[in-house]
Amino acid sequence: MKSPTAGRRRSSAKPTIANLAALGAERLAELLLAAAKADPALMRALSLTIAATDGALTGEIDKQLARLRQARGLLNAKKVAALKRELANLAQAIVETLGSKDPAAGLERLLDFLGLAQWVLDRQTDNGQALAEVFRSAAGRAGELVARVTPAAVQAQLVRSAYQVFITDQCDIAEDLISTVAQALDQPGRDTLRAMIEADLQKFEPQSGAGSQSLYRFWMLTGALADVADVEGDVDGFIAAQQRRGPRVRDDAAIATRLLEAGRAQDALAAIDAAELNPAKPAHVLADLRIQALDALGRREEAQAARWAQFQVDLSVDSLRAFLKRLPDFEDFEREQEALELVRRHPDTLAALDFLSAWPDFKRAGALVRERLAVVDGDAYWVLAPAAERLGPKDPLAAILLYRLMIDFALERGRSARYGHAARHLQDCSALAGSVLDWEGWPTQAAYLAGIEREHGRKFSFWNRVTVD
Repeated sequence: MKSPTAGRRRSSAKPTIANLAALGAERLAELLLAAAKADPALMRALSLTIAATDGALTGEIDKQLARLRQARGLLNAKKVAALKRELANLAQAIVETLGSKDPAAGLERLLDFLGLAQWVLDRQTDNGQALAEVFRSAAGRAGELVARVTPAAVQAQLVRSAYQVFITDQCDIAEDLISTVAQALDQPGRDTLRAMIEADLQKFEPQSGAGSQSLYRFWMLTGALADVADVEGDVDGFIAAQQRRGPRVRDDAAIATRLLEAGRAQDALAAIDAAELNPAKPAHVLADLRIQALDALGRREEAQAARWAQFQVDLSVDSLRAFLKRLPDFEDFEREQEALELVRRHPDTLAALDFLSAWPDFKRAGALVRERLAVVDGDAYWVLAPAAERLGPKDPLAAILLYRLMIDFALERGRSARYGHAARHLQDCSALAGSVLDWEGWPTQAAYLAGIEREHGRKFSFWNRVTVD
């Protein structure tokens, strides 16, 4: 018997440009308006677009800014997603649409928009960064408008307003504002900006017993002073601004980088040697810069010794490759074997496994897995998953053992968020099992599967994801 639908001509209801255009402007307008009534962010985006064609964009922007200023409700995740779209649309209308016609009016309203950040972010019920990123992105575009504002007196006034947004920022959305504004100014404009920063620095100069807020403002202003110097290519000005922060806070890596770029390797080396390390100053970054400085000074043996020492500290593939690359022919093989054996014996098993699987040295990596599996943390998926994937074609048993570690961790700890990954790892194990010729005393895949079924058979949210036999 024929199906009732047999012989019927099939048609697709999937929207395309062609079939939507065929509906006609009026019908499309009806559909768009209906959608906008259920989507306030879309309705406000349409209002901005219509206002731009009617010559009423400034008024519509002011209206939407006022509405945001008066809003009081708390923002859950769903409301944050909608508000993010609304804020992005509003910022685009300010910078691109209004700013292209009237840069001064656009910049004034962009600064009003940035001034809303604290109020909007305080309404969030979590610490998400989605809304903050919209404000940061908008702040990064201020320079586009500053550069087009005329006359100079109007530009100067708006730059002062931009500086006030920066100095009163309490939510770190305007940290790049000074840099983007400075890039748009001529030398007299930057001199004026620098004078404003210096004047405020006098107010926040660290004193004995200064509070954290005062110190934060001081570091913020010295950072702004360094940004202006950076825009001007003034290395010594940048260093002077950083030095005012003191040895614990200054950015020694940034100082050394700029000195190296300026061809002042000896000064860069002195800056690195004078650095006071703390958790905010990654030691490996300064170590890499020190090697660059030694190379630039022609101190090759010292640079090589520093590379070897750095490799021993952080087990960096790049450090060892750079070291071996500079060795004479035939010497590199011996030193490579020495290095790889050093890695195999390294007390940090995860770091050693990561290195050996990435180098790659699959023989040593596989041996490491077999020897030290009991001390490997199954939580470390960021090392174990890539290592297992690399080992799979060369040492399937070692790869399976790593996959099992992650599966066991997820099941034994009840980490339901990882069950999907664990199910895929189980499938990977089954795919590799046929390539294992000798299980070397480890449970076969069938035995392992029976074991986790026995121990974790009631974890249905895991087994529902499993597709292997």
